Amino acid sequence: MAMFYVQSKAALLIVCTLPVFFAFTHASLDPSPKNQYQGPSWVLPYSSTEDPSLLSNLDEAKECGKLMNETASEIRHLVDKASDITLAEAHEERLIPALVSMNKNYWKGFALLFDAGVYVSERLNVDGTDRDAQVFGGKVNNILIPFLQAHLPAAIILKLCKDEVFEEFLNSDESAKEAEFFLREARKLKPHALSFAEENIITGLSDPGFTAWKAVWGDCSSAVNVTLELNGVKEEMGLAAVISLIDHPDSETRHQAWMAERKGWLSIENPLAAALNSITKWRFTNDKLRNHASSLTETLSAARMTKPSHDAMFRMIEKHAKDNRGTLRIQAEAWGKQVLDPWDLWASSPLETEEDLVPFDQAIDLIAEVVGEYVPEAREFVKGMRDDKLIEASIGNTKKSGAHCAFFPVQKVPVVYMDSFNGGRLKLNVLAHELGHAYHVEIMKGLPLSQMIFGLNLAETASLFFEAIIDDKMLSEANDLKDSVSAHYRTNRRVADYLLHRPTRFEFEVKMHEQVEKGKLSKSVVNDLMVESWKQYYGDAVSELDEMGYFAYKTLHYYKTDTPFYNWQYSFGYLMAEKLFQKCKENKSSCKQVYHNFFMDSGTMTAEELVQKHLDYDISQDTIWEEIAIEVENKINRFKTEWEKYKGRQNNTQGTCEADGAQCK
Repeated sequence: MAMFYVQSKAALLIVCTLPVFFAFTHASLDPSPKNQYQGPSWVLPYSSTEDPSLLSNLDEAKECGKLMNETASEIRHLVDKASDITLAEAHEERLIPALVSMNKNYWKGFALLFDAGVYVSERLNVDGTDRDAQVFGGKVNNILIPFLQAHLPAAIILKLCKDEVFEEFLNSDESAKEAEFFLREARKLKPHALSFAEENIITGLSDPGFTAWKAVWGDCSSAVNVTLELNGVKEEMGLAAVISLIDHPDSETRHQAWMAERKGWLSIENPLAAALNSITKWRFTNDKLRNHASSLTETLSAARMTKPSHDAMFRMIEKHAKDNRGTLRIQAEAWGKQVLDPWDLWASSPLETEEDLVPFDQAIDLIAEVVGEYVPEAREFVKGMRDDKLIEASIGNTKKSGAHCAFFPVQKVPVVYMDSFNGGRLKLNVLAHELGHAYHVEIMKGLPLSQMIFGLNLAETASLFFEAIIDDKMLSEANDLKDSVSAHYRTNRRVADYLLHRPTRFEFEVKMHEQVEKGKLSKSVVNDLMVESWKQYYGDAVSELDEMGYFAYKTLHYYKTDTPFYNWQYSFGYLMAEKLFQKCKENKSSCKQVYHNFFMDSGTMTAEELVQKHLDYDISQDTIWEEIAIEVENKINRFKTEWEKYKGRQNNTQGTCEADGAQCK
């Protein structure tokens, strides 16, 4: 889960969404039957859209907006000359008290609207046809846009004003001082500010115009039905159901599901290609209007990270991409193939059986105990998330695909959503991932909301830190060579996911922004750009790459208009989590303090400052990234060694069986 702020609008839904293909089920053709592995249903902090406390919150948010609007009318005439106002003029105009008042009402109202927005979103995740939630969501948006527009004069003045005026504001009130880091980061974008009239128009038009594309993606994808044929039996199902089969233990089932899913996405490529064209054109125009140095300016600002650091990370990723494909070749061999097929990319180890499945309660206890070895307080927190019914992991035909964590800032409660839980090891990792997000905000919830706003890069560091702990435990406790191979398979699958697949998705976004300047992003152009991106990172390690254009439509992140260039931040999170966990392993007794110190500062430091302070590395230089690259190489080599041992043992066993005239199993 990531808490962040986009300059043109508040991000009401603090959600880190795993891609729809990451949270799959080990399912039969019917994903609905209940079994001992199924997860629970949650109980949200509000009982309904008529909950008195929820309605009271909206009334309070309206009042905050009204008060801001009244104050804004007193200072609006100062907006266009904000950068020239002297401290004496600010005092004469009583500007400082006005800014303090608007700052207080903004953060109060923001939290109230945030809570309502999260409640609506989570209702719709469980049931996309929930009409009551849809209507209530419209009411929330009708309050949100005027609320943001009311705050706009203060936001512009605080961004553009002279340092002496800004410092006077910070020193005049505790709530102003609390928001200092957030506001200083916003001031870095001073060269890219537009006039009040322009900013007001953009804010007003963004919803439902620009921001509506995510809903279009959801409406289109949920309406698609495909026909899947297995063993002569045909069954019609929705995209979410067929996607759930991509982790099926049978290769042919996965193959048929992959073909059906691809056909389903291509059936809606016309509206989704149009959506991508519109989204990318909007961002391109916004970049030009604001004179951004590159299309990455806004995503790096939201991540509190500089381009030199981003470039250093990607130099390493690109340099070692060919080496990292080695894990895919080992996986292919494990499946008895020369080249890995795309329907095998997210499969579990071929050596895993039903005996490896873990019931939900046991999975929670396992995560709690393993993570608790490093961060003791997390042990009871993880169990409490289950006991307090804050995890949704039941099976339902109207649920949306994927997994995420969300936070109710008024209630100060994190919740975890999963489309299902089936006992598989991949689902266990997804559960650990989301609980990592939840614990991140849990330790920060005593801070002012303005200090809980951190970049997605650091959000993914927290979630992937929990995954790193789980993977390490599975490796260390492998009972035999078979278990060891499966544990290494899972660890290396994450290498491929975060150092090949996420960069592929990022590269596609970059190519779209480069292409849109030349002309329309037609469906054929979109397809070609996605295929080129896959070939750039996967080379000859995966088959059927010419058929991978449909990922442009499958990947929800491209349609999340509040989070430009989301995908690269998973790669950062994976790499930084590896480095952070390495430090914890060196001295387990100090890990709690290392973890807490690192993430408590995640909302009040840049990525560079945070890593320098807590890990003593400069992320704008190649050193830290190359050190992690060596460890990744070691992961692949250990996987190869264990696989060769297992293969050799199987060959020896086969020879013995043949000599005895027996059939080997």
